[in-house]
Amino acid sequence: MAARLAIGTYEQLVYGAEAKLASSSDEKIRISVESLFRNEAHMGAVTCISSSGSGKYIASGSSDETIRIFDIARLKDYGTLYGHEGSINCLEFYQDSHLISGSGDVGNWEELAKLPGHKGGVTDLTIHPSGRLALSIGKDGYLKVWNLMKGVLAHKIKIRTNPSKISYSPDGKVYTITTGTEAKVYKVDGDLVSIVSTGSKIISLCYLPGEKSTGTQLSPVILALGCESGKIHIFDAHTTVRIRTLEGHEKRVRGIDLVHFQEKENPVLISGSSDGVVKFWNPVSGDPLETLDGKGRITCVVSASKSIDTLTDSKGKTKKKKRRRKATDVSNGGKENSKGNGTEPKGNSTGSRTSRKENKKTNSNRKKKNKKRKTG
Repeated sequence: MAARLAIGTYEQLVYGAEAKLASSSDEKIRISVESLFRNEAHMGAVTCISSSGSGKYIASGSSDETIRIFDIARLKDYGTLYGHEGSINCLEFYQDSHLISGSGDVGNWEELAKLPGHKGGVTDLTIHPSGRLALSIGKDGYLKVWNLMKGVLAHKIKIRTNPSKISYSPDGKVYTITTGTEAKVYKVDGDLVSIVSTGSKIISLCYLPGEKSTGTQLSPVILALGCESGKIHIFDAHTTVRIRTLEGHEKRVRGIDLVHFQEKENPVLISGSSDGVVKFWNPVSGDPLETLDGKGRITCVVSASKSIDTLTDSKGKTKKKKRRRKATDVSNGGKENSKGNGTEPKGNSTGSRTSRKENKKTNSNRKKKNKKRKTG
């Protein structure tokens, strides 16, 4: 079984790697990792990176105000998205079809809508699993709730402290906001569930598998928090009990994520640090499994959320979709794609979900009005 991951660095590069789950006679997890590609993706530091719902697409954002789109399953480069006038601070996909970006400014990825609202720039954002809502936090100290079906601001809340990260849980029943050394977990209605403290500034976070929720009860929220100290603290957010601490990085943990080899198996935790190392961990035991040289000062890391095996057909060949234009092979460093060569898939880079049917209705209504004016 194999799964892929992407790494962003200060040196303007995006790296791809493949991790393979090796068979073992004992019960220990054994992993081997090999490099897939090295892409000179940006003119500035890579600031954020995100993977789509199936894990097929990777998007990287940079201080050069651009976004790059890659097909990590087929190792193809789909080009560059423009439109921001500030460093790209955060990216998040909804499934494989839509992408929201946030930046320091006040595709075929088609820009469907802009959601202006934060003064001083967007710090981070998260999309609800339903795809109907998104939350964003900014340097203006506000938490904003966005209706993605309409592309409008639904609600805003003033936060006393300056938040740095925000993320919905996989089941969408809670969300977490980090501020300094604290992580606060809230229900979707805004009620505070708990506060946990790490003693060191929180740089990155992700959720670990817990028991599934039953009925209206909340499932256990297991948080992995990467810190400036180089440590990763794992908490049960409901009881605020620190389950374990992972130590191995020499500098701040810039990104953490889960690598899934099989849907039924426990995933592996990956962490990328400013020390230039990506580490693989058993999140259950806390044991280190493997280390990968990130070939630079790592700023972010993301995994393809599903095994690569799920993206192949019964003959072992990668499933193909129709493309409007030819994409550039990522293994060539991506130099041919500076202006963007591809138009797959349809989605949005900065805004809400909008159906083609709604667009057709709008165009039809406009034509009818124009005809009436001419006949009148």
